[in-house]
Amino acid sequence: MRRPAPWSNAPPGLEGNMREYATVEQLLVLASIEGMNAEFIHMNLPQGDRLKRLNQIAIRQMLTLTAVSTIGLPGATEKTERP
Repeated sequence: MRRPAPWSNAPPGLEGNMREYATVEQLLVLASIEGMNAEFIHMNLPQGDRLKRLNQIAIRQMLTLTAVSTIGLPGATEKTERP
């Protein structure tokens, strides 16, 4: 089984697991695509196809999660901006 590559593009001064610095939205998307990747592997999809699909899904999920209105939440007064 292959191990993931180290967090090579880490900003200077950040050490440890990249998940320690991720937003809640990023962690949700990561968990989601990890499960999908396992299913795609089970379906024998080639790595390139899996990567394309997972990238598209991750982008769509991040846009959806970061565009959600916060109106109605306690203390919230504005709509969240898209990245």
